[in-house]
Amino acid sequence: MSELSSVIANDIDGALVRAKRHLEAEELAEAEALFSVISERRPKRWEGHLGMAQVHLLNGRISACLKVLPQAMQVAPDCLPAYQLMARLGIDGGVSDAALEWLEFGAQHMPSEPLIFEWMVTLYAMENRLEDLSNCLDYYGRLRGMSAGEVAMIYARAPELSEDIRGRIAQAAGF
Repeated sequence: MSELSSVIANDIDGALVRAKRHLEAEELAEAEALFSVISERRPKRWEGHLGMAQVHLLNGRISACLKVLPQAMQVAPDCLPAYQLMARLGIDGGVSDAALEWLEFGAQHMPSEPLIFEWMVTLYAMENRLEDLSNCLDYYGRLRGMSAGEVAMIYARAPELSEDIRGRIAQAAGF
């Protein structure tokens, strides 16, 4: 057993802190080494899988990120940071189908978490899935105490969304 493996086996929490520090400092090789051992030694700890996914993303390895990230959600179906990263990959990284699959999984496990549905609204609009979008707008609106139309108006003012996406959201809300 290497020194790194021995230390991690005895101090997983300390290793996680060190790995996160390396990640924040963009010392990606060091972070990857620690997160890798953490994931292998403690596969039931979502933090190791999420950390590996973040390292892969920062290294531009999207496919590797997409292989590791679901492990965090499987281990901890309520791991909101993992869903946030998946939504980001879907919206900005061109993998909206995979992101929607996992966000739908998250919606089943966290039906009261509005952020999951907020991300799904954007992704359904991107994929032009108007029926799913309409249902999601209704549900998300109920979670936020608003109508689907009120929610659509919020999205209509979101400058980061294209005119096309905003139009699909408005259409799904009945405008």
